[in-house]
Amino acid sequence: MSNLPTLPHFLQSHVTDVVSVTVADHGAGQTPDAWRERFPQCRPVLALAERFGAKSLTRHDLFQLGAAARQGVGTAAQELVVATFIFGSRGVNSRGHAAKTLASPNVAKVTADVLKALESGNLVRLYQAFTSTPSIEGYGESFFTKYLYFLTKGLSAECWPLDSRPLIYDERVHRTLTFVNTMLGARWSPPSAPSARYDYYCRALGFWSEELSALSASGGCEPDQIEYFLYVYAKEGVFASPKYLRDLACAALKSVSSGAIHPSLATAVAALPEDFKASLVERTCEDSAARGGRGDSGG
Repeated sequence: MSNLPTLPHFLQSHVTDVVSVTVADHGAGQTPDAWRERFPQCRPVLALAERFGAKSLTRHDLFQLGAAARQGVGTAAQELVVATFIFGSRGVNSRGHAAKTLASPNVAKVTADVLKALESGNLVRLYQAFTSTPSIEGYGESFFTKYLYFLTKGLSAECWPLDSRPLIYDERVHRTLTFVNTMLGARWSPPSAPSARYDYYCRALGFWSEELSALSASGGCEPDQIEYFLYVYAKEGVFASPKYLRDLACAALKSVSSGAIHPSLATAVAALPEDFKASLVERTCEDSAARGGRGDSGG
């Protein structure tokens, strides 16, 4: 595991929050019934509506659907495509985007290829089953990694390696990891190839979950608990960062312009998230140690 990034400091400081996450209860705001009205001729949509009706889908529901897809029950494999759209959507406008996917003639073939790739136990091969030609139009990484996650959740170590369990990798998680790297001093350097990047991501979170399990006094940690924490953290870290960084920059500019520390600087610093301030202190200590190791004495 030497090629995997070390556990970020900010996750260590939030270990209690991470291990307390209950991922199974995380749900979507839309229901299969609402989609049945929009797609009355789509068989997987109708089947999903029969299965769940007006229920707001949760991860637990999609875990059950993923298990049915693995077992080849009816149209469950195609229903899971619809369910990931419903689960990952933030409004009714997404149904227009989903129309392209649901009209694709490749849904049945690609999902069958995914189920076949599942037998390999190889995460890269499983990922590439969605990206190879033919693919499902409009069904990008944010959605099909949900499919892979729900399809494989609960598989034993005999069926799938525990160190590379598929996880959701959507735009919010991606933004959080970028933020953690650039703003909080983590060492996140995934490969550029999409399938290799996804493999790196899943293995890293698996590695981090082992580290957090050892640190936690209240129980073990699962990789998807970290994924969900990263998803939630985007709200308070990533999306809030432009404002507090702008306030800090303005206060610093006023201080430079006036030749003295402006009162607003203390306010801006106080408003910084504790994670960010801790990362600055950590980086300062690392830089000081590096200069000392090089023998920088100024002479």
